[in-house]
Amino acid sequence: MGAPQFARISNNICRGAVGLSRPHETVSMNYSTIAADEWAGQPLTRDEVFWTSKLGHCSFPSRLIQRSTPFEIFQRTSAPSPSEISTIFGDRDFTSADVKFARISDITIDDQLGVCIDRAGRVLHETASIAEAIDPGLANTRALSPQSSRQMVDEPVIHCFHRASPAYGHFIFDCLAPVLLLRDVILSGRAKILFPSFFPAWGPRILSAAGFDIASHVKFITKDVAVCREVILSTAIDSRNCFRPVREICQSLTTLPETVRPSSRKMIYLTRRNQVTYSDRTISNEDEVVRALMKMGFAIIEPGNLAFEEQVSLFHGADIVVAAHGSAFGNLPFSRPRSTLIDLMPTTYINYWSRRNFAPERWALNLTTFFQLNYLLVFCQSHTVEAAAKGASSPIVSTVDIDLLERAVNAAKAFPHPA
Repeated sequence: MGAPQFARISNNICRGAVGLSRPHETVSMNYSTIAADEWAGQPLTRDEVFWTSKLGHCSFPSRLIQRSTPFEIFQRTSAPSPSEISTIFGDRDFTSADVKFARISDITIDDQLGVCIDRAGRVLHETASIAEAIDPGLANTRALSPQSSRQMVDEPVIHCFHRASPAYGHFIFDCLAPVLLLRDVILSGRAKILFPSFFPAWGPRILSAAGFDIASHVKFITKDVAVCREVILSTAIDSRNCFRPVREICQSLTTLPETVRPSSRKMIYLTRRNQVTYSDRTISNEDEVVRALMKMGFAIIEPGNLAFEEQVSLFHGADIVVAAHGSAFGNLPFSRPRSTLIDLMPTTYINYWSRRNFAPERWALNLTTFFQLNYLLVFCQSHTVEAAAKGASSPIVSTVDIDLLERAVNAAKAFPHPA
């Protein structure tokens, strides 16, 4: 697969997890589920799933991804404890997710949550994972309601969007990576990208920038639910590829910088100010952070206000990236091997997503392991404040230790420059 040509786009990209809250109580499920591969039945080759109309599934099996680049923790805070650090970050390697692609038929897809229901009324398990964090028990899922308006979709479609996919990191790994894997299938006209109505305008713009023609290659959902005759569904829709990336799926992301001129800015700081964000995380002394980094030669960047190809260019050109832990790390596939990420992680982010089983605190560690980047983790003293609305995630306010930050930057400057 060749590298797609970029089209110039404007961008107001959303950061953070959209509407994703930390449940404080267990909600019982009142529906039955079935795994996508169990529904699809017979195992097939990848070519059979992608290029024929046979119903079945193919696998991208998990494998050990070993770290080959430096990883160092900078900490003066009492939390997290040494035992927590050992439990979460002790193993520098990780096992990639086991991802399956299934071709299934006669599926009803909820426009707002991405939940898939079969004719027997069973929910496809992987499509409920993110939805359950937003709508516990799927109480408001329109796919389960006979009163919902229905759109009949006769042509084959690729379904990869969930309700948190407007968070940029989720979009890159849960949606764009699988779509790029199926790029030739889409360009040949054998399937279209099923696109939800709730997604912001920057989504189609990025698809256009990545070489897809929106009119020809995208099918927009226009009703409460889409009733699809034939669907290619990736189990990456539950975000497993985001947190434990799969080589064959994510490799396509690394081809995107091939047609973009690398930025000349070698050291960049990614601020979360002045941008649309759905994860309310702020740095109380960011003015001080900015002054310190500017003295050391850093450029201050608002990534959510840049066109997609500008973000690709910045990450592809940078030797050192400093950023608060967040969705902008979705751009790490565009970095050159041996460049350095300095991650300003709030201490309260440890165990923040306690119900999730994929250790989201390890996201940047796993990504930098996968893409062969240096990783310097700076813990920042933080606290949560009361959420503005019931069920919403609690905002996190951090304070960056400037001395630790400067030490991390000096350590990063000592590394050999990436090729």
